[in-house]
Amino acid sequence: MAPRPPERPIAGPQAFTNLVDPSHVQSQAATLLLIGFQLRGDAAAMEARARAASAFIAPARVVEALPADDVALLGFPQMPAGVARFLPSPSLPS
Repeated sequence: MAPRPPERPIAGPQAFTNLVDPSHVQSQAATLLLIGFQLRGDAAAMEARARAASAFIAPARVVEALPADDVALLGFPQMPAGVARFLPSPSLPS
């Protein structure tokens, strides 16, 4: 029988304190997937596609790419999309 998902994810760095317990591993996976989702800018793209498609759907609905409650349960901070935060800083003169 497959392990049952945890009732609540283990938030933030605490999820990475145990590499064996399924509750921790599932929370780690969710966190890592969310990091990739944020860095690639998937949320903005998904919401833009949903807004464009809503013109053909009645009644139009607001789509949230990532439910805010779920993100809060993971203890996930806001992260800007893109690579600018990974660019090296200019070298200081020696």
